[in-house]
Amino acid sequence: MSREEYAVGIGFPCGDYLPWRTALSLARTTHAAGMIGIPLNIYVTAGSSDVCVARDGVLTQYLTGKEPYLFWIDSDITWRPEDFFRVLRLTKDLGVVCAAYPLKREEQDCIINFVEPSVTHPTGCVEIRGTGLGFCCVRRDIIDHFVQTKEWMVHDGNGREIIDAFYRPRKRHADGKPHAGGEDGGFYDDLRALGHKIWLDPTICL
Repeated sequence: MSREEYAVGIGFPCGDYLPWRTALSLARTTHAAGMIGIPLNIYVTAGSSDVCVARDGVLTQYLTGKEPYLFWIDSDITWRPEDFFRVLRLTKDLGVVCAAYPLKREEQDCIINFVEPSVTHPTGCVEIRGTGLGFCCVRRDIIDHFVQTKEWMVHDGNGREIIDAFYRPRKRHADGKPHAGGEDGGFYDDLRALGHKIWLDPTICL
């Protein structure tokens, strides 16, 4: 893995409290990146009660930089530095690579929407429709393509102009009622509509 071509911005929307395990993962990854010479920046929106606005704020910050990768990480995820660098390396070729993680429930379930029929890349990654956005790396050309389809808005809370990119999709289910999805699902839906594939690395356990 070379250096400058893997410069990465971590998109990190978070609340007022950061679990120590997540802080430790972030510190270890930052240290490892410095040791091998990979430029790393962290783009934070902290304390926002609206996850869509928080992600919009992070994305707006990332667009002011020049890193060729945006790595979304949620503030309650625990990972190893080697997980981070594996996904980063895979993203160079695949464009969008993520890993799954359990829901905040007693049963350790993951939500993964697979493509049918199943498609597996030679790297071992599996094409999916979407999963959580808590550990997902996206190449900058794909981010730029995504942003071109969005508008900018003035945030009444602080008067700043930010990208209006994230939303909660509504889909009508078999029960005949509209169901509200997550902003991560809307993000993946938009990328797929633009012709980009979403890949899951099943080897990573978060």
